[in-house]
Amino acid sequence: MLPKTLRNFTGFIDGFGYAGKIKEGVPPTVSLQVEEYLAGGMAAPIDIDMGAVEKMECSMTFSEFSNALYAHIGKTDTPLTLRGAQVGPNGETESVIYQMRGLLREVEPGTWQRGSMPDKKLMFTPHYLKISVADQPVVEIDAENMIRRIAGVDQMADQRRALGL
Repeated sequence: MLPKTLRNFTGFIDGFGYAGKIKEGVPPTVSLQVEEYLAGGMAAPIDIDMGAVEKMECSMTFSEFSNALYAHIGKTDTPLTLRGAQVGPNGETESVIYQMRGLLREVEPGTWQRGSMPDKKLMFTPHYLKISVADQPVVEIDAENMIRRIAGVDQMADQRRALGL
């Protein structure tokens, strides 16, 4: 069986679409914060989940200057979405969606050369992330509300309950 492939994608910032203007999107990596542990009687170290995820970062590369890109720098709750069309070997198409909210912290203007299209790179640090594939939620991370939902299971619910949150 052949894998599904990402055939196309686009991005949205604060609801405004950039189809035809976004060249590349790098979704955030979801990486658990772990601590390596090795004690007497163990044959090898193991990782222990410390109940958080590492800082998430996302970048997007654009083909043109836009006032809208700069207008969101420093706003701490900017919505950003990456949407992809994933196509299976039999032609079936499904969406892959990264919905985020967070801080737009940098717009890199690229290198200017006569007659060229300099790439503008946007750096974004989400504090909220929801990943859906074929309209099914897969991951939801809400840093401020202590939510880490993976495949429908809220892995932080017991801790919130213990803390009275």
